[in-house]
Amino acid sequence: MSDNTLFTGMSTRQRLVAEITWLQLKGAGLAAAVFFGLWLTVGVFQWIGVTLLPAESQLADDPAPAAFTEMPDQ
Repeated sequence: MSDNTLFTGMSTRQRLVAEITWLQLKGAGLAAAVFFGLWLTVGVFQWIGVTLLPAESQLADDPAPAAFTEMPDQ
C-alpha cells in the first residue's frame, strides 16, 4: 500500500475535494430549504388572509390608526 490510495481508489486530495464539494452542496440545499420554507409559509398566510377570512375583515379599519402618525424626531 505504498501508493496511498483509499478504499474507493481515490487519492487523499481527490477525497478532500469530494468532501468539500459535498459539504458545500449540503449547505446550499439546507439554505434553499429554509428560504423556500419561509416563502411557502408567507404564501400560506397570504392565502388564508385572502381566501378563508370573510370580506368584511379585509375592509375593516386599522385598529390603531394613530400609531405611527407622531414619530419622534431623531
